[in-house]
Amino acid sequence: MPGYIIPEMTKNVLTRELDTTAKNSSLVTVEITLTRLSSLESLITMGLKEGCASALENLNRLVNSF
Repeated sequence: MPGYIIPEMTKNVLTRELDTTAKNSSLVTVEITLTRLSSLESLITMGLKEGCASALENLNRLVNSF
């Protein structure tokens, strides 16, 4: 059974393309992760603000009831 020989030049091109693809996909993954973290941070901040506002309203009602 004859073997297929890949020329060295082709090997280099394929390796370079695979490396570039891996780097690009890593960058995309990092970007998506940062975007998700940013969104999560916004949600937490908004939740804390709303929670604090709600707590202050409840405290204000309690104080005003006396």
